[in-house]
Order: sequence, then C-alpha cells, then structure tokens
Amino acid sequence: MIYCPRDKYLQGCDASVLLDSTNGTSAEKEAIPNRSLEEFDVINEIKDELEVECPLTVSCADILALTAQDTVSFQFGKAMWGVLSGRRDGRVSLASEALDNLPSPASDFNALRQQFADNGLGVPDLVCLSGAHCVVFAKRLFNFTANNDTNSSLDRGNGNAAMLKAQCSSPCNTVGMDPNSSSSYSMKKMDTIAVLTDDEGEIGKNCRVVN
Repeated sequence: MIYCPRDKYLQGCDASVLLDSTNGTSAEKEAIPNRSLEEFDVINEIKDELEVECPLTVSCADILALTAQDTVSFQFGKAMWGVLSGRRDGRVSLASEALDNLPSPASDFNALRQQFADNGLGVPDLVCLSGAHCVVFAKRLFNFTANNDTNSSLDRGNGNAAMLKAQCSSPCNTVGMDPNSSSSYSMKKMDTIAVLTDDEGEIGKNCRVVN
C-alpha cells in the first residue's frame, strides 16, 4: 500500500496517484508501473472519517505520507522518520506522466542517477530507495547466470540470501526497511519533493476526485 514514493516522483507528494480517470483521460493509477498499487479504499476511508470530524483540513497528500510512514514503522514498533504536515492536493493526474517519469527496473544506473538527481536525491538515496523493491534484484537472487543460481554478493554466509528469497516470493514485494540504514533519511528527503502549500493545489474533499 506504500505508494507515496511513486506519487512524489511526479509532482511531489500531492496525492495525484489517488485520483480516478475522468473524461477519457487516464489517471496515474492506471499507468502500468502503478497497477500493482492497491488498497486505495483504505485512504478513502480515512479521508471520509476526517471530513466528518474536521472538514477540509487534512489533505489526501498528508494522509498518504503519514500512512506510508506508519505502514513501514509498524513492524519496528517506532516511527522510522518524521513526517511534516501541511501538504495540499494536486489537481492533475496523468498516466502518461507516470510512464515517462517513474524509474523503471529496466533503467541502467546512469538513467536512474539522473532521475534521482532531478528530484534532489543522490546516489545513496538511489541505493536505499531502489533496493527495497524485489523486482530490482530478483534476477540476482533466483537466476543470476541463467542457471537458477544466486549472486554470491547477496549471500555471505549470514543467511541474507535466504531471507531475501523468502521476502521476494513475488517481484511486486518490497523488503522491509533496515532501521539501522540511511533508508529512513532518504524517505524523509522524498517527503520534501515539490510540496504544494499555501494557495497551491487544494484540500480535497474526496481523494478520488478534485473539488
């Protein structure tokens, strides 16, 4: 359910990935890289409850950022990174932008480095944030040289390869964040990409449609 990182890559974390397609225009969630995203209804339910208690106060973007942090932090029993609030929601959601701008597992290092740099992120952030997705390194785990073998760099006698194989039973899975790594810092940096504030965007009443 953690799709704020994908949302941030386009216009910042503005919840545009939650918007439905309209008038023949395909929204971000319809783009091929985003079709593995699910449980949009969870965000919508949270928003519905908040609108009852405090109408037009908490943006869908803030809900998305906070639930992403909570989802990761739950397994460690503590907050993994601080999340600032005050974001506003975007009004534009295009599948074409997702296709053009989201990092691809097929991209080489130079392409990924440039994409991350365009968003104010460096190579350490690239390693931390890309490395969590099984699809990025599944071949190295299960079929490194086309002989159903594992890249030795992933298995140094500490059970790491076995752990990764168990967590990567599906290429759509992600590996749990290491609380002792700089992953938390990288996630916090992503929270600040192109944030909408003040009179930019809107506070959406419904995360699926613009006001």
